[in-house]
Amino acid sequence: MKRNWALLLTAFGAIALTLVGIVGVSHAAPATPGRSDSRTEPVYFVHGYDKDADTNCQSYWGAAMTEMRRWGWSGPQHTVGYYTNDTSCNVTLARSGTNTHIKDLGKKLANEIYNRYSKRGKSVDVLAHSMGGLIIRAALTGTANREAGFPPYLYVEDVVTLSTPHKGAAGFTRACNSIQYGRVGGLGHQRQWPRSPGDLS
Repeated sequence: MKRNWALLLTAFGAIALTLVGIVGVSHAAPATPGRSDSRTEPVYFVHGYDKDADTNCQSYWGAAMTEMRRWGWSGPQHTVGYYTNDTSCNVTLARSGTNTHIKDLGKKLANEIYNRYSKRGKSVDVLAHSMGGLIIRAALTGTANREAGFPPYLYVEDVVTLSTPHKGAAGFTRACNSIQYGRVGGLGHQRQWPRSPGDLS
């Protein structure tokens, strides 16, 4: 398992998205942190969909976190929980079921990152799996579009997503009976994934 995470992280590390300094104009922001590529950056780990709404963050991310420490990452590691029965997560965005809209989870994640780091002029990295990638995407999109309830800016240096359906997963969602997957982007029973960041609103 550790080797699989190492291979996944190495393979997907090449497609990291550089998202430094998404800055709104309504609030004075601290100076935008320069790109550091530092191994001391805080890293947020955002898990994917769980039909039972009971992810154990340590089991889910433990091997990846251990490998990153072994590779020299020394910054804070934040495992993000958002389901009612999530366990061993050191950041809790919500205590929700599978019917919570991804945009709402994105808003909570954006505010978590802002309150803990961005408003202090610090940037973070994010590693997200599956639906977790859509959550960070919603966080960045809502902030960039200055949508209500989102923070004025975020400092996110790199985002790596693993198996996130950025271009859709219509075949999966037709087979899945989940409200959460069906409500992505407010699409209701169409069972389609958003095709662009604007579709997340």
